[in-house]
Amino acid sequence: MGKWKNLLANEASPSTGRILAAVVTGAVVATCSACGASGGVRQGDVDDLRTQHEKEKARLDQVRADIAAAEQKAAEARELAKLEQCRATWAEVRAEVASNQANCAKQVAERNMCKANNSSRTAKGGVLGCVGGLLAAGATGGALTPLALGGCGGGLLAGAVAADDCPGVSCEIDNTRLTVAAVQRPGRSAHACGGHLGVQFAEGTGSGALVHGVEPQSPASTAGIAVNDIVWRIDGVPTPRMFDPIQALNEKPPGKVVSLSLVRGGVPLVVPVQLGPRRRPGVP
Repeated sequence: MGKWKNLLANEASPSTGRILAAVVTGAVVATCSACGASGGVRQGDVDDLRTQHEKEKARLDQVRADIAAAEQKAAEARELAKLEQCRATWAEVRAEVASNQANCAKQVAERNMCKANNSSRTAKGGVLGCVGGLLAAGATGGALTPLALGGCGGGLLAGAVAADDCPGVSCEIDNTRLTVAAVQRPGRSAHACGGHLGVQFAEGTGSGALVHGVEPQSPASTAGIAVNDIVWRIDGVPTPRMFDPIQALNEKPPGKVVSLSLVRGGVPLVVPVQLGPRRRPGVP
């Protein structure tokens, strides 16, 4: 641009050269067909061109701002969609675990009912055998008393022979093992959805999730969470199993301060932790 400005300033009259150089400097190149008899460029034309250029630049800036705002909204919508998909995945995990537990409980109940029916059938057979034997003994004046005892035994045996074969139970009902299986199902990506805590949990004693590892320089590390702590509540929500803290944190956004109720060396503590930016995938 400097080359053209110098050229115009040298080749044209001093006043015309300065005006055109100023127009080129403002990124406006114009061919003036309205030059007066004096051979000069009217100042009004230059001002009009400069004004038009400024308006076009302002419109372009506005378009750029609108595009940036639209891209920001699109990015937020994508993050929200990912968050909802993550939460939906955990809802599927919970539903699958509950369904498997219900089916297993049904199998156990059916087996127990079968065994109860067999016991009842055996008892009834024994009672009938004993009654028959006692009646026979009484009718013979006690001569057939041994038959009464045999009747009892025979009745019990008959009841046992008539018992049904009860189905076996080979299902899993433990919440943690079912959750692990559901999370690791091929094609399923279940990870922490909420703000980042920086803790690896393991199965504890059943009353809380065991802190198995703490990520360096994480929110948990900053708050003083230590290995072997037992986290049993997060914001009042019980977390007895290793996956419970993850699901409790799925509803907590980054930046939120959550209250961790934990036990350290037998001493109960309440530790506030400010969650960090969401991580995907990784420890909660």
